Amino acid sequence: MPVPTPPIAARPVRTSAGQRAYEWIRDAILRGDFAEGEFIDEVALSERVNTSRTPVREALQRLQVERYIDLLPRRGAQVRVVTATEMREIYQARILLESDALRGICLRHAGAPDAAVALIAEMEQAGEAQDWNTFAQLDHRFHAAIVRHHGNAVIADLYDALQPR
Repeated sequence: MPVPTPPIAARPVRTSAGQRAYEWIRDAILRGDFAEGEFIDEVALSERVNTSRTPVREALQRLQVERYIDLLPRRGAQVRVVTATEMREIYQARILLESDALRGICLRHAGAPDAAVALIAEMEQAGEAQDWNTFAQLDHRFHAAIVRHHGNAVIADLYDALQPR
């Protein structure tokens, strides 16, 4: 008798080597394991992520598009240095998008997003643990939830595009 295939939800989720490499490198950059301006070696990354160099190259390409790193010809991958001017401009853009979202939510009397309370609780825990990387990620998720709650998919996409920067 044939063994039935488990439902899709019960199947283990397998991520590609490229996705694993991308997440590992991105998280290492966000944690500060690689300093701004530091060059990161493709061979060493492939060993640390336990994959071949091709998925690492794919991950680095994606990280460049998302502005975590710069790929420099004949030099390799370098963690981007974010200038004060760039940071100020990013926050100005975020304020514009968040303000528009809040205005729309208030006009509709839509209340807070469902995820807001849980995210605030998680942020408090991360703050108490002084886990600032987790706190920053949760803070972005909180603000992104507000922007998504507004209901404008284009604004939400623009907001999400600012996240890696």
